[in-house]
Amino acid sequence: MILTLVNRAKLSPHLLCSLSIDEIDGLVPDRKDKDEKNKGEGISMLLSVIGGIKDVPNLVYLTSTNHLKKIDEAIRRRLSGQYQVGRPNPSARKKIILDTL
Repeated sequence: MILTLVNRAKLSPHLLCSLSIDEIDGLVPDRKDKDEKNKGEGISMLLSVIGGIKDVPNLVYLTSTNHLKKIDEAIRRRLSGQYQVGRPNPSARKKIILDTL
């Protein structure tokens, strides 16, 4: 499915496209983790897609995780930037809730 989305971005070079993968640690777990099964398939697939993404200048991919250390090192090396977003404090949480009402 990811490869299909990348190919669609290639077909629309005039549009800015983004691909978001939430909880990427489930897709590409660290190969050193003995508890993970079938981990090589997702890692190999995503590494090949990321390699192809470099040829798609209008595609930005965003990933998120709560467990950065559980992501395979090969994937982490290929990510162009890593940004940590902390939890909002209690007053910011209250403001978020009130703003959505």
